[in-house]
Amino acid sequence: DVEAARNAYDVAVKSGHRDIAPDAAVGLGLLLEREGDAEGARVAYVQALASPHPKHAPAAALALGVLLAKEGDPRGAIEAYHKAVASRHPDIAPKAAFNLGSLKEEQGDVEGACIAYEEAIASGDADAAPKAAFYLGVLLERRGDLQGAALRYEQAFNSGHPRMAGKAKARLVKVVGQRLAGEP
Repeated sequence: DVEAARNAYDVAVKSGHRDIAPDAAVGLGLLLEREGDAEGARVAYVQALASPHPKHAPAAALALGVLLAKEGDPRGAIEAYHKAVASRHPDIAPKAAFNLGSLKEEQGDVEGACIAYEEAIASGDADAAPKAAFYLGVLLERRGDLQGAALRYEQAFNSGHPRMAGKAKARLVKVVGQRLAGEP
């Protein structure tokens, strides 16, 4: 029952408990977002983000970034992703760095995208690092840096990531072929 869950989250958020309240605010935000209440979700995420909690505040920043990106507010999303990345939370920061790279790429900020993808790669996260390596490879290939692209595709391939490894292998074969043929 959605209404019962919403009420339970509200009670937990209003408790002000240093651990429970920010966790409940994130949960409430996710629930409201699923229910189509983007503004209510945003308010809940901002409330959790205001807490000093080392896990729930970064989780709120990541969720807020995703919401704002979907809602057409790239500046707000970038700000939220930066907060999540800055948290250095081992599970959340890499995902935020990847999302930040994707959004910056969408916005035409290639340098910013490269920096964010590099940060996701450096995290070693099993999901974000291979995805970032693949997409950084694509960016480098577009810029004509076939050697750099090959390196990133090789990283993504070697990760064994279920979705990225196969895609990276195909791109790696193409790029190596181009390099051997001396093509740009």
